[in-house]
Amino acid sequence: MRVIGAAVLSAVFCTVVSASPHESRTAFFGEDVHIEVSSESEVVFKPRTNRSYEVPLLRAGSLVNQSKAELNSLGDLVLKDVQEEDEGVYVIRDNRNSSRQLVLVVRDCALEQVVKYGETYVIHLNHVEGPITLEFRPSLVRVNQTDIHTSEPPPVVLYNQTAVLGEDYVGRLSVSDRQVTLHSVRMTDEGSF
Repeated sequence: MRVIGAAVLSAVFCTVVSASPHESRTAFFGEDVHIEVSSESEVVFKPRTNRSYEVPLLRAGSLVNQSKAELNSLGDLVLKDVQEEDEGVYVIRDNRNSSRQLVLVVRDCALEQVVKYGETYVIHLNHVEGPITLEFRPSLVRVNQTDIHTSEPPPVVLYNQTAVLGEDYVGRLSVSDRQVTLHSVRMTDEGSF
């Protein structure tokens, strides 16, 4: 019985020791993300699209990749102007063999709104000077809801300051000085405007 108890206790101890804390954070396109690091830290990035690939950002407290990150006056690692390709896991290791993970999600909009199919979707243009261009980025989940993209498709221009583009939106999309209105919302309209 002692052997079984010791084995169980050993397994529990190994599980606790091997667990690394992780934090999830959401940022918006163009935002700077601050990661607290020590002077001896190492930071590697594992992109969402290929978790087996590692991009070193910081080694022994020194920047490796200065095009995407910088160290600020407080010693934080700052990811500059985050975009979709910055989405993934950032592994932060320090000199005591401990590590933590930051899971970064990058969004292209700050306001989410749920609209039922068949209803009307309105985007208010308060404090927006015209003329405007309206882009649409489809959701990562396709219409049949079984095929999931691993990266976002590029945005599609729906309105180019003067006219509605895209045959699916002619007659359903209207633009005025005060608002953009999409009538008869469909499943294919799921995404970011």
